[in-house]
Amino acid sequence: MILLLILQALVPVLFLTWLAFRRPASRLDLAFRVGATAGYLLAVANAGLWLALPRFVLWVLWATFPLAAATALRRSSGIPAQAPSGWARLRLLGAGVLCVMAVGVAGMSPPWRGAPSGPAVDLSFPLGAGTYYVANGGGHRGVNAHMGIPEHAMGRYRGQIHGVDLVRVDGLGRRSRGWAWVPSDPGAYAIFGDTVYAPCSGEVVAAEDGLPDLSPPEVDREHMAGNHVALSCRLPEEVWIFLAHFKGGSVLVKAGETVNQGDPIGLVGNSGNSDEPHLHIHAQRPGSPLNPMGAEPISLQFGGRTLARNQRVRR
Repeated sequence: MILLLILQALVPVLFLTWLAFRRPASRLDLAFRVGATAGYLLAVANAGLWLALPRFVLWVLWATFPLAAATALRRSSGIPAQAPSGWARLRLLGAGVLCVMAVGVAGMSPPWRGAPSGPAVDLSFPLGAGTYYVANGGGHRGVNAHMGIPEHAMGRYRGQIHGVDLVRVDGLGRRSRGWAWVPSDPGAYAIFGDTVYAPCSGEVVAAEDGLPDLSPPEVDREHMAGNHVALSCRLPEEVWIFLAHFKGGSVLVKAGETVNQGDPIGLVGNSGNSDEPHLHIHAQRPGSPLNPMGAEPISLQFGGRTLARNQRVRR
C-alpha cells in the first residue's frame, strides 16, 4: 500500500509541480513536460489499483492538470523554441525521455484491460446488490496480479491466472469505513459478510471451511484459497469454478452436493492468501484431488462482459 501511495499520489504531485513551477528551457521542453504529466496520469488511471486511495483522488489530480498546464504557459512567456545551452539541452533530453516513457505506458495500458486470449465461460455475477470494484482482472499482469504467478508456483496455481478479484465500494470509491489506509478489522470493509451466490449450476467438488478471518494485511500462504468452494459446471464442457477467501464458518455447501445458479453458498471473508476482504473467482479445466488449482486456466465473463481492473459492477 505504501508503494501505491507513492506511485498514485506522490509521483503525480511531483509531475504536476514540475510542470507548473519549473520554468521550461524551451517550448519543446514545455511540450515534453505536458506530455509526460498527461501520460503518467493516464497510465495510473488505467493500471493503478485505486483501493487504499479512492478513485476520487484521481479526479482531483486530473482537475489539477489543466491548472498546472495553464500556470506553465504563463511562466513560459518569452522562452526560445530551442534549448539555448548545454545544461538546458540536458534538461530537455530528460523531459523527452520521461514523456516517451509515460506516453508509452499510457498507450499500452488500455489493451492490457482486454480479455485474455483463449476460450471464455459466461457466468452469473456471484454477488448481490451493491457497487463492486474490480481490483484484479484483464489480460496482462499490469492490471491482473494473478498473471504474475512465479514459475516455481505455476504448476500448483496455474488455474487462477485469469482470476478476478472483487471489492465492494461506496459512491466515492471507498472500500472501508474510517480513515486508515488498511483497517486491521475485517469488519470495517464494505464487502465483508456479503452473500456469495453460485455463478452456475453444478456439483460441489470441493468445499473448505473453518479457517480464521485474518487481520489485514496479514495473509496465510499455507492455505492459499482459504475457505473456498469449487463447482463443477457444464458450460457446455466441464469447467471448475473456484470462489475463495470466504468468511470462517460461513460456507453453506459440502462436496458432492448439487447447487443451482443463484443459490447462496457462503459469505465473503478474509481467509487464506488475502491481504484484505474480497471475493476471488476463477475458471479452469478440472483439476485433481492432489493438484486442484493446477489445471489449464479459462477466461471469465459475466453476462457477456469481461471484467478488468478499475471497472465497476453496479447491481
